[in-house]
Order: sequence, then structure tokens, then C-alpha cells
Amino acid sequence: MSGLVDEQGRPSKPGGQPNLGLKQKGPFEYSRGSITSTRDVTFGGVAVGDRVDLTLGIRIKKRQTAVLALKKGGTDLKLRPAPKNVVSDLRKTLGKAADEKWVAYNFSWESTLGTTVESKLKLKNFSHTVPANGFQVVTVALCHSDVGFSKGPYSYGISVLPGKNSTGVQLLGGGG
Repeated sequence: MSGLVDEQGRPSKPGGQPNLGLKQKGPFEYSRGSITSTRDVTFGGVAVGDRVDLTLGIRIKKRQTAVLALKKGGTDLKLRPAPKNVVSDLRKTLGKAADEKWVAYNFSWESTLGTTVESKLKLKNFSHTVPANGFQVVTVALCHSDVGFSKGPYSYGISVLPGKNSTGVQLLGGGG
């Protein structure tokens, strides 16, 4: 996966690359103070090598709870909560504001799955932390689990989630 390895499968240089595309698939859903966003997530490059364990981090508001599902071809990818030291690594490497936190998951990926997956993110307590006329920027970061964010290469993208009265907009560069 570009950003994580080069075309020969060797680890890339440490640091982040904005090559994680997040494309909204339909309208945002609002229910009981929550927002649900379904997107195609594209890794910016070719998938190479055998099965790898990856870590996915999402930066959200402290009062929010994230419920995430990843699918490929109708099959759920099994997400596991990442260890607490991963959240510390994300905080140290990518930072956070006083009213934010990181949530992180581990999952396995095989090159035969390609470079695009469907994600469904539900943020509970969204309307309690984001005004109806406002929006929230959510950072998403991905790295190899055995290297981590501070020591190795990682990919990242941003997602803009609109308040109930706001209009979502697709950002250039793969975000949205």
C-alpha cells in the first residue's frame, strides 16, 4: 500500500502521506443525536505482499463514541480494539485538541482485497458536540501495526461531517 510500502514492498520513509481517500457514498444519516457516514476508503497506491496487520486511528470529540465497520465485497473485516499504547502513539505523533481523543482499531489486510474498502462510521453524541449549523473535521490515519505511527510511514485523510443543517462538501485530494 502506497505510503506504507514502496512498489517493491519495502517500508517507505517515516512520516505521513495524505493518500487515504474518503469518498462519501450517500447522504449522511442523523438519528438520536448521532451521525452515520458511509464512504469508500481508498489507499493511494497498489496493494503488495502477503497478509499484513494494520492499525486505523480516528480522531473524534471526547464526548463522542465511534462505531466503525469495514467491508470488502459484502464481507465484514474483523476490527479489534487496538492496545492503549497505540492511542498514546497517535496522540504523540498526530496530536489532538483538548476536546478530542483518538480511537484505534487493528485489522488484517491481504493484497488480494485490493485498495478500496467500504467504511460505515457512526458517531454517537454528535449533535451534543457539533452545532446543527456547524461541522466537524475527523482525521483518519493508517499504518502497519508492527511499526506504529511515530516510527514508520503512515497514510492519512480527513473527513468533514456536517451538522444537521449544514451541507457536506467533497474535499479535493481524496478527503470528503
